[in-house]
Amino acid sequence: MNKKFNWVDYLIIFISILILLLFIYRFYYRDKNQLVNNKDYFKKVVLLKLEEAPEFYKEVFQEGDKIYLTSTDEFVGQIKRLEISRAHTNLIRNDGSLVQAEIPEKYNIYLYVESNLLEREAGYYIAGVTEVLVNNSENFYTDRAIFLATIKAILE
Repeated sequence: MNKKFNWVDYLIIFISILILLLFIYRFYYRDKNQLVNNKDYFKKVVLLKLEEAPEFYKEVFQEGDKIYLTSTDEFVGQIKRLEISRAHTNLIRNDGSLVQAEIPEKYNIYLYVESNLLEREAGYYIAGVTEVLVNNSENFYTDRAIFLATIKAILE
């Protein structure tokens, strides 16, 4: 049985080849035409501060832990150093003067996170998308904890 192609057969073949070419372009040439090169990323240290964190957080963080941004699940970086100090508050005495007092079982935790940031005119970006703003509070997570921290500085 010898059957000839009609216009529907040619249309199906044409659409199949078009879809195949689209996939090849999308996955093969996509990496070559990126707007952002890897050389545009710079290693920076992002200083995160957890204010008045419970004693639990004192034991949770370790150097080398990976930190992620909760809102976008982007990798921020690894903890290179951490500093823990007692949290303080200002109290007013009966005579009106201020005195600093330690808050029991509360700590200020500073996390120095080494991160690859993209530097643009408007500022620094994590993964080229999420802007890093100093004095901005963000939700972060590690494999052991979810926490709210304030970005205090971007260091060299």
